[in-house]
Amino acid sequence: MLDDVCVEEIIKELAFKRMIERGLQDSLNDRVISQEQLEKQIDPLCFSGKFKKPEQL
Repeated sequence: MLDDVCVEEIIKELAFKRMIERGLQDSLNDRVISQEQLEKQIDPLCFSGKFKKPEQL
């Protein structure tokens, strides 16, 4: 039932849908990076102490 859904949940679902659409468009337009490039970009965040790598959890 629609009564069981709150506005926040609807907004989250719409935002998620939009992120997926943007990712698909990026992929179709060759705006992608490799896993290795991604890891290089994320690594400084992990070493800064802001985030932890999965193996550090």
